[in-house]
Amino acid sequence: MKSSLNYWDPFKSNMLGALYCFINGIEIEDSLNAIESFAGVKRRIELIGISKGVLIYDDYGHHPTEMEATITH
Repeated sequence: MKSSLNYWDPFKSNMLGALYCFINGIEIEDSLNAIESFAGVKRRIELIGISKGVLIYDDYGHHPTEMEATITH
């Protein structure tokens, strides 16, 4: 079976979740549909606008590790 996924995940955490589901017997199409329909978490790398070609994000990263991950991705 060949499948495709159109999804942006800057931290790759949802991809790891999908892999876990696949390994544990969840149908791949069910996993892909769930990932594609996931809208994200409010204020976590949330695109709020574009100004003069610059993307503006709202990100509530309150821990140094979270802030570093946001900036470096």
